Order: sequence, then structure tokens, then C-alpha cells
Amino acid sequence: MKPILLFSLLLLSCHKQTPNDLLQKAFEAEKNLQYKQAIGYFNTAIALDSSYADSYYHRGICYAYLIKPNKAIEDYSKAIKLQPNFLAAYQERASIYYAIGKYDLGIKDINFALQLAPRNKTSLNIRLLLVQEIRGTH
Repeated sequence: MKPILLFSLLLLSCHKQTPNDLLQKAFEAEKNLQYKQAIGYFNTAIALDSSYADSYYHRGICYAYLIKPNKAIEDYSKAIKLQPNFLAAYQERASIYYAIGKYDLGIKDINFALQLAPRNKTSLNIRLLLVQEIRGTH
């Protein structure tokens, strides 16, 4: 009985996936619009290594596509905490704030994004949408 247990443990350890392996699978699933599957891979990768900002950012994108704005905001916030100048995370979080009507929070994020990259067209477009909503001109 002991040799079988030892063999099983050896077999399991050979198939252990690294966070990088899981991230590659997650990115592939995300690219193929398999957001729930991607989230599962991101969850496992984050459990193994929670220091990679892109894991949170991309999981946030998946949550956004699944219309889970609060979870998306949470993940973008974690990505920003890990990487304070993460331009795309500010843009995505501002976009979610726009979508759920929290324009003041969106403006704060997009203004910071514009400090990071003043001529970034994506940030400028998001800011325009937010300002139009705040002014009631949209």
C-alpha cells in the first residue's frame, strides 16, 4: 500500500503547476472569452503568488465582462495597490465607475491616469464621457 501512496504523491508533485503556468492558461481563456474559466485560473495563480498586479487586473477585466462591477473594482484596486502607476487599471476602474454612475470616483481615477500619461487618447475619451455625465450634457 505504501508504494502506491508514494507513487501517487510523486505523480501529483510532477503535475504541480506554477503561477506562471496558470497565468498563461488564464490569459488564453480570457482571450477566448472564457471568463469564468479564466477567473478560476487567476484565483489559483493568486493563491500561489498574490504579488503580481496583472493577475488582479486581468481577473478584473473578466469580472467586468461578466457584469460584476464591484468585483472588478476590487481587483483593479488591488492591482493599483501593487503597482501604483498602473495606467490601464486606473482607466478600467474609471470606466466601471462610469458604467455604475459613480462619476466623481471615475474622474479621480482618470485624472490620475492623465497625470501618468497626459496625451493618452483612451484616458481623454473616458474623461470626456465622465465630464459630460457630470454636466448633464451627454
